[in-house]
Amino acid sequence: MKVKKLREILLDSVLPEACLMCGRSLLGRRSGCYPVCRDCRDGLQFLEGERCSRCGRPLLSEIEVCLGCRDRSPAVLAHRSLLAYDYRSAELLRAFKAGGTQSLAALFGPRLLGLQRQLCPASALVPVPGHPTARRKRGWDQALLLCQAMRRAAVAASASGRSCGAHPTPIPQVWPILQRGRSRRQKELSYAERQTNLQGRIQLLPARPPQLVGASVTLVDDVYTTGATLNACCEALVHAGVSRVFAVTIAMDL
Repeated sequence: MKVKKLREILLDSVLPEACLMCGRSLLGRRSGCYPVCRDCRDGLQFLEGERCSRCGRPLLSEIEVCLGCRDRSPAVLAHRSLLAYDYRSAELLRAFKAGGTQSLAALFGPRLLGLQRQLCPASALVPVPGHPTARRKRGWDQALLLCQAMRRAAVAASASGRSCGAHPTPIPQVWPILQRGRSRRQKELSYAERQTNLQGRIQLLPARPPQLVGASVTLVDDVYTTGATLNACCEALVHAGVSRVFAVTIAMDL
């Protein structure tokens, strides 16, 4: 019996849980080390089809670039998100962040890694810093946890020989190098206010990796709403010498 399957059986017998999404028992229905059953996991609507080459928003009648990106020209070269932000993804994110269900990083990490590999497999992972007050209250950083889960997924894929292509896919480094100064919470602001709230508030920490200048990085966050937070992070990174900035998130507000 595989170690992973044995671990799931032990979890069900020692710590019986209910699925976060449907509320039914996970006994015999667990999809991983996180509290989501197989049916609910398989029912998640992952974003597919034609997407804007910049922000990753599904295209309707546009070709390659959505109308919003034609007007705004976001600083991040390309962004991709796993899910549309709806009641299902909102419940998962609430459990992950507010509910402290850190094991959900194992659900999102491998899938976010897949998006990162589509954009720039050689890029380092940079967690987007959350609001300082929320991070202190929570006691952990959800974006950093996602980056670490992505790296573990890459290590596991490399160890099992599942790297794609003729050459092994690089195992991404994790660079927690951004910090956020005091500011209003983005979710409390209007679209226009979000665009300016974080200007100059995202900075690099003094300790930086020597290979930062000229590097390609992928920002990692939970939700994409207007792109203002990612743009503020991107500007700080480019100012420090980063060559290319991409981004991946769990959910996107469409």
